[in-house]
Parts: sequence; structure tokens; C-alpha cells
Amino acid sequence: VPMNQAKRGVLQALAAHESKDFVAYKMTDVHHQLELLQALTRALRDRIQTVAGVMRSFDFCDEDDEFLQQVPEEPDEDCTEQRTLVADAVRSVVSTLTEDIGSTLVREADMFSKRQKALEEAQAE
Repeated sequence: VPMNQAKRGVLQALAAHESKDFVAYKMTDVHHQLELLQALTRALRDRIQTVAGVMRSFDFCDEDDEFLQQVPEEPDEDCTEQRTLVADAVRSVVSTLTEDIGSTLVREADMFSKRQKALEEAQAE
């Protein structure tokens, strides 16, 4: 079955190429795709800056003596379970973000590479 699918795909690609009914990929198309990538990159950057701002708002300075005096030397009760839950939650969110970012970058880079290859082939003709 995979070989038949591959043959059919090659035949369809050859027929499309010979019919010349496809639209040539132009520089404006490249610019459009790069603008989309730039928009995604900006949105991601803005989200990262928002998260960093939230983290900074809850962070404290090591020299903040008033705050450090309020922190007990030892916890009042065993909070291992809460620490584990927080660590697992953070690990889960970070891994999800990592996967999302990775898949988006791979998808965009793949599309850009394919279009670049098509442009190079068109220029070679």
C-alpha cells in the first residue's frame, strides 16, 4: 500500500508539473510567509515577556531583609507533597511550552525550506 501511495503521489506531482496550472511561488509569497513567522515570533516573545514580568513581580531581592525575616528557618509542617505538586505542575507546563515552540518552529522552518527549494528550482529553469 505505501508503494502505491508513493507512485500515485509522484504521478500526481508530475501531472501537476506538466500541466503548469500551478501558481509560481513569488518573492511576495516569501515575504508573506516571513511576516506570518514574524507575527508568531512576536506573539511568543510577548507571552514570554508577560510570564517573566509575572515571575519578577512575585520574586524578591536577596537583600530584602524585611521579607527574609518573615520567612521561617524551617517550615511549620512537612510540605514535601506541595513541593512535589508544584514541581510537577511547572515541569508539565514547561514541557508543553517546549513541545509547542519546537513543533511550531519545525513546521515553519520546513515550509520555508520547501519554498526556498522551489524558488531555487524555478530560478535554475
